Amino acid sequence: MKNTLTNESVIALVALVASTAASYAAPSYSELKSSGFSSGPMTRNKAGILGWNVRNGFETYFCRFRAGVVNNNNELKRGNPRPNQVGYCSKKG
Repeated sequence: MKNTLTNESVIALVALVASTAASYAAPSYSELKSSGFSSGPMTRNKAGILGWNVRNGFETYFCRFRAGVVNNNNELKRGNPRPNQVGYCSKKG
């Protein structure tokens, strides 16, 4: 018996993976802030990447600092970045 995938099987598999990935997309920093999340002071994650822990008491996300967009270092360090200074956010364990 041969193991073969039909074009329809491959297309169905790709669609399933794409829809699953889309449902797990992390919210943006702006979405988190508008949902009542607050930013902690600038820190580094375990990998040494600069960013902020953004939390609401139940969930915590780490939002990366977007390098190259620096205006007021004091505001960044205190946890008051502007949305254009924040990159990708990922949920923490």
